[in-house]
Amino acid sequence: SRAVEFEVPINGETSNDEKVYSAELKLNVYDFSSHEDNIIVDIRDKVDNYGKLEASNLTLDSYNRVQVRELAYKRPWEANSFYFAFGRFSLSEANILDNDGVELGLHFSRNSRFGLFGGQAPKDIITPYYVDPDTSNVNNAQAGLYYSYEKKNGFERSVYTNNALALAPTYNLTDKKSHTYFFHMALWNMNSNNRLSTYLQQDFVPTSSLRRLSVTHSYFDPNFHTNLSLSQTNTEDYLIQQDILDPLPPSPEQSVRFDLRQRVFAQLSLDYSAGYSRRVEDTKTMSEYALGVIVPKLLVSTGSFRAQYGIRNNYFSKDRYIRGGYDYWNQFFSLSLIHTVIASEYDDKTKNNRQITNIDGGFYVSDRFRGALGYQREKDDKLSASAFFVMLGYRFGKGTVAPIRTKPALFEEI
Repeated sequence: SRAVEFEVPINGETSNDEKVYSAELKLNVYDFSSHEDNIIVDIRDKVDNYGKLEASNLTLDSYNRVQVRELAYKRPWEANSFYFAFGRFSLSEANILDNDGVELGLHFSRNSRFGLFGGQAPKDIITPYYVDPDTSNVNNAQAGLYYSYEKKNGFERSVYTNNALALAPTYNLTDKKSHTYFFHMALWNMNSNNRLSTYLQQDFVPTSSLRRLSVTHSYFDPNFHTNLSLSQTNTEDYLIQQDILDPLPPSPEQSVRFDLRQRVFAQLSLDYSAGYSRRVEDTKTMSEYALGVIVPKLLVSTGSFRAQYGIRNNYFSKDRYIRGGYDYWNQFFSLSLIHTVIASEYDDKTKNNRQITNIDGGFYVSDRFRGALGYQREKDDKLSASAFFVMLGYRFGKGTVAPIRTKPALFEEI
């Protein structure tokens, strides 16, 4: 839930509250055949009081949509040379969210497998809540082929990659089309110190264009962690991540970012970061620089303090920010508290001061029962808003599901 209160009424209203409720039920039936076949069921429901866009009068109405996200019979590739799936299922190898149809594959070596798939995209699944699926006449056919390769050379060296040529539709606010595209993703652990990840989605139809690209290199040793990334995203990605104060129209964005963590000594680490982005539509640029400190094992052995100061020359403003936080964890519980203060001066010389508080936590009673909660409060010169999130999960049966976490992550250890 989120509560928003305006300091000055807008159209006679001082509040703009929102509530979202969601539930998920997953069922896996297995161990009933010599091929380790299984039946997967995933049913979800989401009630959003601003979930449906009424394009005719530009309003957001309440929407409740029950979704059968997965209902399929599968013969898994992990245990069979010939594998298949039919029904409704996701296909991450080709970046397919859901497919009503069939998949056929051959696991022809220890490291390689090849697959074909066909069917259609279920409109009620691939259409975001804010886009009415009945308003778009798009070819929903889906088909393609993929090649998957995975090889491990000991614990420290491995490679995993998927490559696919596929046809599939999209339903976004800025793109309702059928696309023919090439999809690639890979993760190389070159040795104990170096990791490289790549991601590419290149469209051929209806136009030849680069939809998404990401290349990231990470380096690890006892005293240094570095991360260098290059990326290009599309208009829809910009729209999803767009700050509410950003007045610019959505645009594809090209970015480069570098992060460095240096352990000065056991009780102190320094964080350095720099980033640069460019909007494709109008060539506006953004740069950001930040310096941070981390003090592990402060107050308790499973706690750490962190602080950061940054400067951001935004597309539409100049920002200065400082944030501080504390993380605590034990075997069954974790809690993170972060407070950020931002001072902004916009291109029209107006100013705004924002304060943002984030609280995130998780509990892990057992492999069966776990949950998470989150709280955010934001206040500036014009409005105040708060949002609350809670998740509870319980696992029935004896089968394992991924991911299963039996204790919190170690937040800031290096």
